[in-house]
Amino acid sequence: MGFSLLNVKMTKQKNIKKGLIPICCQFFGIDNEQLLSKTKTKEVVRARRFVMAYLKDDGKNLDDSQIGNIINRHRTTVIHNLNKHNSFKGLYPDYRNDYTKFRDFINDNFVF
Repeated sequence: MGFSLLNVKMTKQKNIKKGLIPICCQFFGIDNEQLLSKTKTKEVVRARRFVMAYLKDDGKNLDDSQIGNIINRHRTTVIHNLNKHNSFKGLYPDYRNDYTKFRDFINDNFVF
């Protein structure tokens, strides 16, 4: 019995959801359910946006639909948040610095 590409992608998504999401939540001081819920508080939205950007920017080879599946969002929501992330990184140095700290924290605590 061989592995299909779909099985490999699904396994990767499950590993990210089980491993990466708790580490991200630890960084932001929220729980997994909040990150994956429909909650729209500022802290949770920012955490979600950082997770989406990390999965897209840091060479994880995930497309918008896969990222959406991981965090329970539609791919268009992912696209919107990635556009916001890129705008904020260019406009706000504090935002950019916070994302850098987040990315370093994840890279130190999670291996793909």
